[in-house]
Amino acid sequence: MFQALWLWIKAHIWITIGVVIGFVLFWRVFGGGSSAAPAQGQVSTTVDPTVVQAGLQQQAMQASIQASAAHDQAAVQVASDTNATNVALAQIAAQLQTYQTTTNATIANKQLDVQSTIAQSANTLQAALSAQQNATSTQIAAMQAHTNDLLAGQAVQIAQISATSQQQQAAAAAASATAQAQAAAQAQAAQAQAAAQAASANSGFRICFITTACTKAAGLPDDCFELTMLRKLRDDFVVLLPEGKAEIAEYYATAPAIVAAINARDDAELIWRSIYHNNIELMARMVSDGDYADAADLYRIMFAALKSYLPDPKCELAA
Repeated sequence: MFQALWLWIKAHIWITIGVVIGFVLFWRVFGGGSSAAPAQGQVSTTVDPTVVQAGLQQQAMQASIQASAAHDQAAVQVASDTNATNVALAQIAAQLQTYQTTTNATIANKQLDVQSTIAQSANTLQAALSAQQNATSTQIAAMQAHTNDLLAGQAVQIAQISATSQQQQAAAAAASATAQAQAAAQAQAAQAQAAAQAASANSGFRICFITTACTKAAGLPDDCFELTMLRKLRDDFVVLLPEGKAEIAEYYATAPAIVAAINARDDAELIWRSIYHNNIELMARMVSDGDYADAADLYRIMFAALKSYLPDPKCELAA
């Protein structure tokens, strides 16, 4: 208890001094008496106004001093709080500046990463497009070259057929001088025609004389791709045309004689292989791709040219 009282007195020293002085003055005025006894043994009860006034002034001074001290202490506390606040604000401002700098650096790095990624993606896409364009150009060039080769081969084949036709006409003219050879060729043609008619009557036009001869010369079986496609051309397209059945009938009436005439030649195998590579393969691919009309037109051209191999073109067998 005494320690707490002592701490309070230290904290309020001016108040304590004022209380002590007031207590002394009060004691002097009201309770302490005078050092000289009143005259004739009487106690004096008179209060000195000067002493009271001095006590009051002393108390006012003490109150003023206490107020000034309290004001100064409050000012010091406010200044201290202001300084602490300024320090805290400065620290916060520094932290904000650091955070802003870090954030700006991070954003800049992210922007660089995004720009780099976009650039890499653009380069990759451009490279892919360039590669695709190059591949497409190469394919187009290859297709164009293949088409040119086909056209060139067709032109050569037509020229060969024309030359062969002229040779055949000359051979036919020479062969006509030999009646025995002509009679044998006609007999063979008649036998082939009879076989074709019998086959067409029994199998519904299932034999492909010229294509079979070509594939046989190329070493292919009867169920090869080329024979299958040309039979498909005949059964799925030509026979459905208004003049289709007539064309097929003419083919089966004439083709055996053409085959017999070519087989009677020394270069028969060379002729069949040439027809196979220049016509049969191309027509089979056309049919496989669904180009029936062009394949049929090419077959008509080929068949018309092959009629030149007959011993006498004027003696074509009737349908």
